[in-house]
Amino acid sequence: MGKVSDRVAALNSQARSSSSVVFSGHGGWSSADGEFTIPASTTITFYQADGVSLGNRTGQLVDSLTRFNSGASGHETLRAGQKCKNYRLYPREQLSLMGHSKFEQRFVTTNDDAGVPLQDLVSQNIGKDCHWAACRNHM
Repeated sequence: MGKVSDRVAALNSQARSSSSVVFSGHGGWSSADGEFTIPASTTITFYQADGVSLGNRTGQLVDSLTRFNSGASGHETLRAGQKCKNYRLYPREQLSLMGHSKFEQRFVTTNDDAGVPLQDLVSQNIGKDCHWAACRNHM
């Protein structure tokens, strides 16, 4: 597979037209991945505390709430200028995402077993409301 930036561009090319994007799959963080600063006009909403798993049912709920713009409220929303752990998004194997996650443009998943850093996903979606529908486990 190509560079991370090439993989991210391919993952996000279809998501650019929406004002929000959902990153769905497995997730985790390693201290080696560090942190990054959230870019201008961008938010990231998490639906569980740092270090905690996200249940499949909760992930499906996030997909549904964001799909219908119902003002899904998360556990934590980080805004431009704030520091964020650089979680990685991993393939959604063993997860039952809602059907629209597979077909609608603003739902981003990955097939990259090495995981895609959140910073790279966000950099392709500056100015959007980003939603993290994945675990925040520490690895």
